[in-house]
Amino acid sequence: MRKFFKRLWQLSPSHSGLSPGSSEKSAGWIHHLAEEINAFFTEDVEDAPVADALNKAIDHPQELVVHLDALRKHYYVRWLR
Repeated sequence: MRKFFKRLWQLSPSHSGLSPGSSEKSAGWIHHLAEEINAFFTEDVEDAPVADALNKAIDHPQELVVHLDALRKHYYVRWLR
């Protein structure tokens, strides 16, 4: 949370001396962030039993590969920090 407010302070036009048009960019960034947070918490999660999930993974292995690739990238980035 501290990083968020620090970034928000850095983006404020009065702090950085940016032109008035830049405040629209920072406002757009904040609006986009708020939409992403709202979508994350209001998204309906598909609730399926384990057997159905395994059956779907066996029937369509390409969909599973996409998720495994995303996890691999996520953990690789976390490892680099």
